[in-house]
Amino acid sequence: VAVSDVFDALTSDRHYRQALDVEDVLNRMQHDAGTHFDGACVQALIKAYMAGDIKTQKDREQTA
Repeated sequence: VAVSDVFDALTSDRHYRQALDVEDVLNRMQHDAGTHFDGACVQALIKAYMAGDIKTQKDREQTA
């Protein structure tokens, strides 16, 4: 749950900052895999995102 929550938080617009670039977020999460996040969960999130099974806030808004 932490991996998906962090991905959503970092790729979503907030009142105090704009959404971060997806590639930057995925790279940051891969860097933190094994210390802050479970590596298998990070890889599963990346695989699901690349397959189109996970969408960012902006992607969801465009299809609504």
